[in-house]
Amino acid sequence: NIASKTEIKNWRNTLERDSNNNQFYACVNMV
Repeated sequence: NIASKTEIKNWRNTLERDSNNNQFYACVNMV
């Protein structure tokens, strides 16, 4: 099953958004 370039782009955007959210919550929890 070969993923299309759009699917790969969406997957990478989701990963980046999730990692940004995790960093944000980590900073909030440290305060």
